Amino acid sequence: GRVVGCSVIHRAPTMPGRARRPWASAVVVLLAGVACFEKVSGDVALAGDESATPPGIDGGGSRYPTVKRLPSNERIRILVTGGAGFVGSHLVDRLMIMGHDVTVLDNLFTGRKKNVAHWVGHPNFNFIVGDVVQPWLLEIDQIYHLACPASPPHYQYNPIKTIKTSTQGTLHMLGLAKRVHARILLASTSEIY
Repeated sequence: GRVVGCSVIHRAPTMPGRARRPWASAVVVLLAGVACFEKVSGDVALAGDESATPPGIDGGGSRYPTVKRLPSNERIRILVTGGAGFVGSHLVDRLMIMGHDVTVLDNLFTGRKKNVAHWVGHPNFNFIVGDVVQPWLLEIDQIYHLACPASPPHYQYNPIKTIKTSTQGTLHMLGLAKRVHARILLASTSEIY
């Protein structure tokens, strides 16, 4: 089916003996937003759906997590900027499991390649070490623009780079979306203001 609309109200659970992590709710809301943003004909694999296996569980002997097989006319070509960061890598996992072609663009300023290393070499996955401050020419259908340092020590270390990422990077992604007629989702930190 097609997701027509949704709203998400979620409070991240606290594990016994552990403090609440403020980013946990953001991950849940962003991943739920994928279901709202996706325009997929056919079934969308959601939590509890047995047609898609979560990362780390491999039923087929492959070194990759199990990925839903979509016909080429249903697969969406998706760019995730900042895809090697915490939130971005979880989004990449979700999109890959859903069976889409995912390209990650990350300069690894705050992201880590190990966050997406389990997808490297998969035919539906591309990893580009690059910066959104530079213009990119890619053939894509959707952009999830998450690129920006979010931690005070990171953005205070190089505030000019943070401003350029938030402004020039966003302008370049909007320009790319316009050129290829792609849909774009901007999920930003407060540093953009």
